[in-house]
Amino acid sequence: MNDLKIIVGCHKPYYYPDIIKNHPGIFIPILCGAAESNVEPFWPGMIRDDYFDNISWLNPYYSEYTCLYWAWKNYDMIGNPEYFGFAQYHRFLDIDNILKDLDPNKVHVFINNTILSNYDHYSISEGNLDKFDIMYSIIKRLGESDSFDNFLNDHFLPSCTLFVAHRDVFFKLMEFLNIFLQEFCVHINFSSQKYSRDCRYFSFMLERLTGYFFLHNYEIGAIKLIGQHLITDQWSNYNT
Repeated sequence: MNDLKIIVGCHKPYYYPDIIKNHPGIFIPILCGAAESNVEPFWPGMIRDDYFDNISWLNPYYSEYTCLYWAWKNYDMIGNPEYFGFAQYHRFLDIDNILKDLDPNKVHVFINNTILSNYDHYSISEGNLDKFDIMYSIIKRLGESDSFDNFLNDHFLPSCTLFVAHRDVFFKLMEFLNIFLQEFCVHINFSSQKYSRDCRYFSFMLERLTGYFFLHNYEIGAIKLIGQHLITDQWSNYNT
């Protein structure tokens, strides 16, 4: 079997999903925001995102991206796998389909096709266009405003930060996102209520930037996007 590890971002105690039990050796639970929370690891083999090189203390603002940053900076700690993925404690991609189709050029994602454009969805659901301008100014400086405008007008979005990709693609993703992780930090309102929706605004932008990265690289022929089913347990919802 191909060498695959999927970290599972968790931030609160939750029952141990069958999908992890049924695929031993693939999933690695990680406690997000361990530096800020009073939560201790609660699943077998769970690690913390505040060991070694980390930005765990920014989890109230960056959500699961503190886990992705930890995995990127400490990749040897998860065994230096050829393929890497991310799941959430109550949302997973169809691992059985993915295992049959691992390829260095393929990225497995969950894809939304929406009536609204990505920009309309963004402006309606998030609404803070001042912070959007911060993101767009970085995009413009990187020379990607034309491709990002195409993304904003599209109705096709790899979403939920759920993916499986070759490690080279993951590293390129994190190199791209790290520009924003570093620069967003200057604009964080550290006085806002921790873990509120307003507090996590930059994490929503990072999610859209992740979707943009995958879609842009697909459009230029650098990767192939493979849509996978979203497996969500019956007790969870998008407010947990």
